Amino acid sequence: DTIEAIADLRSRVKVPLSFGERLYSTWQFRTLLEARGADFVQPDVSHAGGITELRKIAAIAESHHIPFCPHNPSGPVANAATLQLAASQPGFYLLETMASDVPWRREVCDEAVTLHDGEMHIPMDRPGIGVDIDEAAIAKHPYQPIGLRHYKGTLTEIRPSDAKAFFSA
Repeated sequence: DTIEAIADLRSRVKVPLSFGERLYSTWQFRTLLEARGADFVQPDVSHAGGITELRKIAAIAESHHIPFCPHNPSGPVANAATLQLAASQPGFYLLETMASDVPWRREVCDEAVTLHDGEMHIPMDRPGIGVDIDEAAIAKHPYQPIGLRHYKGTLTEIRPSDAKAFFSA
């Protein structure tokens, strides 16, 4: 549960290790990489300070010859931000994301990302990060917290039972 323990584990196993979805700062990633604690880094744009901080983390990873593999289970805005960032980073390796979400995801945003042969294609003809949000549609679906396994110690499905695939093929 500490960076030191992670680095010790990595020194003992032959399987490549990926860490970072629960690290929250550039400095934690720097410490992880200086300790040689990961074969891949997985910062989350929603947890680690946004696009600017992830750019810094990606640069630190690149300086240690460690691939940048962002973590993203957080919805259309985080997905769009992470994809734009990934497309601009030379050390980008892969994006961990969810292929399903609430059935009303398409109601709240006009995400135009497509998935083809395992690759996400980012629309290049849109301003900003490439999504527009319908705030009136969002208001129809107020936030409802759910307990996740890392808070209770039990396994919990993080997607709703009525989740739908949302990427166009």
